[in-house]
Amino acid sequence: MGGYILCLILLMTAHFTRATHIVGGHIDVRPISGLTYQINVTLWSNTGSSVQPGVNRLYINGEPIETIEPFETTGEWLDLGFERAYATYSTIYNFPSPGVYEVGYAEFNRDAGMVNFSNSVDTPFFIKTTFKIDPILGSNQTPRAAPFGFGSARIGQDFHFDPAIRDSDGDSLSFHVAIPLSSDSTTVEDYQFMNDFADDFYVSPVSGQFSIINPRVIGKYTLALKVREWRNLGEEKTMISESIYDIYLNVQLEARNVGARVDVADFKCMGMGELHQVSIQGTAGAKVYISSDHDGDIYIDGGVLSDVESLTLSSLGRGEFDVEFINNESETADIGLLHLVVIDTSNHVIGSGSLLFSANCSSLSSSIITSVTDNENYTVSCYPNPVKDVLNVDLARITGRSVEIQIYNSIGREVYWDSIIATDQPLQFAVEGLPKGIYLLKVVYDKKQHTERIVLD
Repeated sequence: MGGYILCLILLMTAHFTRATHIVGGHIDVRPISGLTYQINVTLWSNTGSSVQPGVNRLYINGEPIETIEPFETTGEWLDLGFERAYATYSTIYNFPSPGVYEVGYAEFNRDAGMVNFSNSVDTPFFIKTTFKIDPILGSNQTPRAAPFGFGSARIGQDFHFDPAIRDSDGDSLSFHVAIPLSSDSTTVEDYQFMNDFADDFYVSPVSGQFSIINPRVIGKYTLALKVREWRNLGEEKTMISESIYDIYLNVQLEARNVGARVDVADFKCMGMGELHQVSIQGTAGAKVYISSDHDGDIYIDGGVLSDVESLTLSSLGRGEFDVEFINNESETADIGLLHLVVIDTSNHVIGSGSLLFSANCSSLSSSIITSVTDNENYTVSCYPNPVKDVLNVDLARITGRSVEIQIYNSIGREVYWDSIIATDQPLQFAVEGLPKGIYLLKVVYDKKQHTERIVLD
């Protein structure tokens, strides 16, 4: 199976003496040299559990290659609060030849009490990524996700979350709803999608943002995303990896709250060695968690970002900081990502954003934007809603700005796209002919975006 060197990379600071149940995770692989790759397994856990872990094992094409020792003896977890923590375990593996490889990770102890499938505590946890090693395609890093692989929604309040999955090589990604795995070839039995517990549930095939419309049932849920990576080969695109991401969601009974907004001053391309000011507006006392997997250094207000850091919004619900990206290898032009998650005083995620940066801004497409989710209503308004014949979109507050309009149906399929200059006159859409149901309207402007739930009656 090739040489195997176990090297645990501990991205953690707080040690837990008791083992924990797994609530989510993902795998990524990164080339080192030739056929030698680094395999990273990132896991999220429920620190409120005292159950010992099961057998933790890594698989290549269905064959186990090494048993990873119990977590409390081989690693420490970084405490993210809310009884959640994460750790990344890494190993160096020498693949025998070019080809297609499936890398999987198994852990018996999945968290107990999941609403959308029965007996979750006795349902094995499994994640995997399948990728190509092909000399013609060149080296490839599979997509990575931010440390926050979970969300907290409220009963009766639409919930949008950006898992900040991106590709360092700049390959195209597509996102698809999936069923969680219990082994390399078996999906979780009697699994129910979030549509059964909310008015609607969909995933943007372009950004990976998932949206839950009017969640109705309190409890813990497991969601899964299938992420496919595509690379241009001449005039065709070829799929070079496919990964299953396991994501945790907690739906709570709490009062409604306003969303959060993330702005980046003068954003075009967040270049290396330049100061960029980030401003956040949300709820008084809310915390903004900042994380990144950038290989170089990130400075937040002059201090180096270490793992996950947070700042607290003022009594006016505002906060700002300067960010600077330093590439330790100046010749590298990888695309990096800074992930922001805004959590209010009731432990509810009220906004999230992913900011892209690069050592070579001129190589980036002008379509790269901050991927920000917000629940605000004051920038763009739509009426009537529900709508039968004509939908009006009021863009008066952003008159004169270049705007992209996108509309997605309930399964995340784009049904409309246009690029316009906003005026003080409402933009009108004839919706006759579209099937009745719930749609998501997205307005992108000034490297920000606003989303609005539309009901077609």
